[in-house]
Amino acid sequence: MYLHRSLLRTVFLLFFSVMYAEASYGEENYLSEATVTSKQSLNMRSGPGKQYSVKNQLQPKDIVYVTDSSAVADGWVKIKTSQGDEGYVSSSFLAEKEPVIEEKKERSLKEEFFENGPLAVVWEAITRTGKVITEPFYEFLVKQPVWLVLLIFLFIFALEGYLIYLLKKKYNTGKKMSPLIAYLVVFATMVPTFSSITCIDNNDTNDDLWNMLIVVMMTLGTGCLMLHAAWRIQYNGMGNGDWLEDKDINYRIGSLLANFLWLMVLIPILLAWIIFCREADIRVSESFGNFILTALAIIALKCVLCAIVLPFVVTAFLHIANMSVINLINIFILIGFIPIEIDIIFNYRFLMLVIGLITDLVLIIYVFIFFNEHRCGKCHTFYREPMERIDMGMIIEEREHWEKIPDSVINKRNKDAEVEGAKKLLRTTSVYNRWLYCYDCEVCYNSWNVYDEKMLSEESQELGRKWKEVTYR
Repeated sequence: MYLHRSLLRTVFLLFFSVMYAEASYGEENYLSEATVTSKQSLNMRSGPGKQYSVKNQLQPKDIVYVTDSSAVADGWVKIKTSQGDEGYVSSSFLAEKEPVIEEKKERSLKEEFFENGPLAVVWEAITRTGKVITEPFYEFLVKQPVWLVLLIFLFIFALEGYLIYLLKKKYNTGKKMSPLIAYLVVFATMVPTFSSITCIDNNDTNDDLWNMLIVVMMTLGTGCLMLHAAWRIQYNGMGNGDWLEDKDINYRIGSLLANFLWLMVLIPILLAWIIFCREADIRVSESFGNFILTALAIIALKCVLCAIVLPFVVTAFLHIANMSVINLINIFILIGFIPIEIDIIFNYRFLMLVIGLITDLVLIIYVFIFFNEHRCGKCHTFYREPMERIDMGMIIEEREHWEKIPDSVINKRNKDAEVEGAKKLLRTTSVYNRWLYCYDCEVCYNSWNVYDEKMLSEESQELGRKWKEVTYR
C-alpha cells in the first residue's frame, strides 16, 4: 500500500508542477500582433535590410507577431509567423491588428470560485505582500555584482540553518510536544517563500538564467525552514518514536502541507534547470562516432546525477523529503536533458531521444527501488546496511514451457509435407541462493524486508516436441 500511495503522490505532484510551470514559464513573452498591408507578396529577410537574403514571402492580410522593434528607426522590425518562421520585414507594410471585442460570457461557478473565491483572495494577498517585500529585494539583487549577491545569500542560508537547528533541537526530545511553534513557523515563512515565486512573472526573469537563480535562492532562503517545520508537524504525529496506528491529525496535516509546500518550492528550481539546459546549446559534428561518444557521455552524466549525487544529497540534506518528492526531483533532473538530447547532434536526434528516454526509465525505476529498500517509509530514516541478514539456503524451482524450434530440425513423417509451428516442451530447473535482509527502524519501530537472490545453475530437459504437417495438392 505504501508503494501505491507513493506512486499516486508522485503522479499528482508531477502533474500540477508541469501545469504550473507551463503557466509560469510559457514559450514566449507577450507578442504584439500585426497585419501585412502590402498589395503584393512581402519579402521576409534574414536581417534588417535589403542586402540580406529572402527567407520567406508573406501574403497580404497575413497575421504576424512582432518580436523585436529595436531596428524600427531604420524601417525594419523582427517578426514571427504563425508557422514559427522568424525574420525581418519593412515596418511600413505592417499595421497593428485591431482588437477583437468579445461578448461577455456567463461565468461558471467553478470559474467564480477559483478566480474570485477564497483561493483567489489568498493568492492576491500573497502577491501584494510579494510586491511590498519580495519584489523590491529582487530588484535590488539583480543590480548587484555576483559576489555581493552570493555573500548576502550565504548569510541568509547560515541564519536559516541556525533556525532549523533550533527547531530540530526543540522537537528532538523523545517526548510528544505541542506542534504550535512548528505551525507558526510554517505560516510565517509561507508568505515570503510564495511571494518569491511571484518574481518569476517579471519580464526579464524567464530569459536570464542568473535572474532565475536569484529567484531560486530567494525561495530556498525561507523555503527550507518552512519545509522543515512542516516535517516537524508530520513527525509530531508519532508519539515518542512510536508509530500511531490511528494516524494522529498532526501527521495528516503535516503530510498534506509537506506535499503542497514541496511542490511550490520545486517549481522555480525546475524552471532554472530547464533554462540552464536549454541555454547550454552544445553541438557536436555530425558523425556516427561522435553520436556514440555523446550518447555514452550523456548516459554517464545521468547515472552520476541520479544514482550517486541524488542519494547522497537526500541522505545528507533532504531527510524530510518523502518518496514522492524524491521521485519528482529525479524526474525533473531527467527532463532537463531532453532539450540537450534533441539539439546536440541533429542527424541522430531521434535515436538520441529514444536512448535518453530508455535511460530515464531505468534510472527512475532504480531510484524508486533503492530508496524503498533502504529508507523507512514512515519517518524517512535511511539505513545503508540491514539489521539482519538471513540465509534462506538454496531454492530449487522447476517450470515447464514451450520454446520454438526451426522447422528444418523436425523429422517429418510425410516427406512431401511442410512443417509449421514446430516447438518443444522444456522442463527448466533453476537453483538459487536466496537471502532475506531485515530492516528495523530505531526511530518509529517500523520494519520491512528485502529479498535478494543469486542464480547458481539452470538446466533444461526436453520432454517432447509438437508440430503440424501440411500437404499441398
